[in-house]
Amino acid sequence: MAAAEGERKDLTFGVVPQVSPARLAAAWVPFIQRLGAETGFVIRLRTAKTVAIFEERLGQGLYDIAYMNPYTFTVSNEHPGYRALARQKNKRIRGLIIVRHDSAFKTLDDLAGHTVAFSTGGAFAATLLNRAEFRRRGIDISAQFVGFQDSVYQLVAVGRLPAGGGVPRTFRAMPDEITDQLRILHETPDYTAHAIATHPRIGSDVRRALLQALLALDASVEGRQLLALNRFPGFEEAGDADWDDVRALNLDRILNQP
Repeated sequence: MAAAEGERKDLTFGVVPQVSPARLAAAWVPFIQRLGAETGFVIRLRTAKTVAIFEERLGQGLYDIAYMNPYTFTVSNEHPGYRALARQKNKRIRGLIIVRHDSAFKTLDDLAGHTVAFSTGGAFAATLLNRAEFRRRGIDISAQFVGFQDSVYQLVAVGRLPAGGGVPRTFRAMPDEITDQLRILHETPDYTAHAIATHPRIGSDVRRALLQALLALDASVEGRQLLALNRFPGFEEAGDADWDDVRALNLDRILNQP
């Protein structure tokens, strides 16, 4: 679907920096280029050095379209009013706690008093869900933030930290030489996954064109190959209320912990 006459043709697509910049670009640039080709818009990838900076820019409304974690969506939906557009088909998100394959740790309780690596404080499943699980079970740990989920897996694999938080998608995307050194110790309950949302300045015609392009991706071999770069199964239309399960977690109290 080509952009209609008079519609804005240049759009920015912000992507939360869950992995290293090189891996993020390799997965997202071809994907975004395909959306541009299908819609007639010039869509440019934008990210940030850290999740915190990305979320600050979301709060300032700097991205026209954004891919963000579930908790971040609930915040940016309130202000500045990002509107849900799409989410992955049949996809729920959960957190993982991983340890070295030869670790003596057998349960979460065994990690009491130890340091657990996390990417950033605001990462939804990799950090917030995992920290909420420790809190719910009354297990005191020390959190160490290392920047990217890649770094979490690497540091635990070489034995520099005893355990770390991640998610299935980024864990599966790591090279075998890393994952072969790791073992999943625990998985949290699952929740509605990441959102693709648009800033309120983006009109209904643009949203419709973007949604049509996203929904059509899994209908072609080329589209499925692009989805596979991020291990996405495909997309379905989303509404703001889809993330009410995340809102019910009241995760602000976890974010306010040291």
